[in-house]
Amino acid sequence: MRQTLETAGLEDRNESRRPVSGRLVRPRQQLKYAMVLVCGGIVAQSVIIGSVVYFMSASIKSIAANYHLDPEVGAVITNSITSSLVLIMLVATAVAMAAILIGIKLSHRIYGPMIPFRRHIDELKDGNFSSRIRLRKDDDLLEIRDALNDLAITLEERYKNR
Repeated sequence: MRQTLETAGLEDRNESRRPVSGRLVRPRQQLKYAMVLVCGGIVAQSVIIGSVVYFMSASIKSIAANYHLDPEVGAVITNSITSSLVLIMLVATAVAMAAILIGIKLSHRIYGPMIPFRRHIDELKDGNFSSRIRLRKDDDLLEIRDALNDLAITLEERYKNR
């Protein structure tokens, strides 16, 4: 049965590429998936950077008190470290925005095959057992595609003789 699928040319389809505008198959679920990743990252980086600022500020105050530094020197050091950490936070936010795009891409590999699966199942329910699912090589759920195509082949052979 596997040879039937491979020889039918279902493995090497390039025309199934979607345009960029078609990247969101299930926008609500895909954006939710991406936002969970991004929000988790932003919360984690905020906690880490906030902790660093707090402990650095406490350390600088302690050093200034122990070594009798001018309070203005401690304030300058604190401000420069805080500015650096704000810059790091902005860069990390830009990385989080890139994570949104990555999250959408990853979720598309899962949600993308759902549409052909539904169409194929509807075709099988209507008695069209010659229907086959065509997915891109980089899509996930290829095992399910193979199982559904094998089911269609079996049904086609079984009901062809009747």
